[in-house]
Amino acid sequence: MQAQATQSQNEMEQAPDFSNLLAEWTTAAAGRLKASVKLVLAETRLAVSTFFLMIFVFILAAGAFIMAWGLLVYSLIVALSLTGLQLLTGLSVLVLAHLGAGVVLLRLSIRLGRHMEFTATRRLLGPSS
Repeated sequence: MQAQATQSQNEMEQAPDFSNLLAEWTTAAAGRLKASVKLVLAETRLAVSTFFLMIFVFILAAGAFIMAWGLLVYSLIVALSLTGLQLLTGLSVLVLAHLGAGVVLLRLSIRLGRHMEFTATRRLLGPSS
């Protein structure tokens, strides 16, 4: 009987205390919440900086398209007023170069926009309903 009492007392001493388990669980939950908040803030900062980069690239693309349009109009004016082909050829090359730059910048901006999906946050929150 004495042995059983000693054995049950040893088991109670070895069993984890409920308050310790609750404290550990609370600490773990707080750590996970803090990590989740840091992740959300980091992705938000990345999205904001990507958004402003997209705006900058859109402005560059718009400038390239406006420049191409101006050069196209100028080349038409020169073509109508002169019969020489060299000036027109040179301006046409510039128009094509500016159009190409505008298309490249526009596609770059669209590709940058695809990275604003908050993939890590969505994975953390789980599947959507």
